[in-house]
Amino acid sequence: MKNEITPEKLFEIAAEKFYKVYDFGPKTKKTDKKWIRVGLIPDPNKEIRWNFFDGERLLCDEPFDKAEVFVDGTAVVIRNNEYNVLKDDGTFVFPRWYHYVYKCEDNEHYQVELKKDDYGLVRIEAFADKDGKIISEWYDQITPMLYGNNYCVAKGEKIQGRKYAMFDLNTHEIVSEWYDSMMMFQWKDVFGIPLARVRKDGLHNLIKPNAKLVFDVWSKKPIEVEKDGSCQVFAEDGTAYNANVKTGELVKI
Repeated sequence: MKNEITPEKLFEIAAEKFYKVYDFGPKTKKTDKKWIRVGLIPDPNKEIRWNFFDGERLLCDEPFDKAEVFVDGTAVVIRNNEYNVLKDDGTFVFPRWYHYVYKCEDNEHYQVELKKDDYGLVRIEAFADKDGKIISEWYDQITPMLYGNNYCVAKGEKIQGRKYAMFDLNTHEIVSEWYDSMMMFQWKDVFGIPLARVRKDGLHNLIKPNAKLVFDVWSKKPIEVEKDGSCQVFAEDGTAYNANVKTGELVKI
């Protein structure tokens, strides 16, 4: 039976061979301790290049400009200012390199970016699964809504006139209608449920994680919520309501 190198011994061996070595963190899983991240200087006039070492060999023939540590068998790597995701068997998740790659919070999906101009100022974004397959349309912006697996996606190259909707990463689909603006979820610790502000045609409402609106009536003014969940809604017809975000109840003033 082959004797396995302990993480401590692996670090010791790597430290003798390479210019820089990043030790494993306290939260690193045992399965991610096969390869340790090492820094190489192929030429004194060049910056450090990064690779992974198992005590005997380097994982990749060509090093990277930057490399994250392995988490659940994958690591985001950068080469020539482009991103990919490296597997611990030396292969890549994506068949091509992207302007950016972000690992989503669920560790099962990625958010990828392509640049539409030479400077990367204009970009399009999409979601990919853990196997590198694109599973959504390309959007002009993707922003986490900071609750569950919900994201705000936007269409419209120019910010003025851009439309926003909620994308459920669990079902890989748009689950809301399109709005003129959509904010991140908040107030979970206050009301027990998170809510996000939305605006459409100059009117205001709140939306739940299931994409349902809190109120049946839209407000001409932004909805300011008190700590007890109360607020006021001013309808287009001039009617004013005392309202509660917990129940969605509207009472005419």
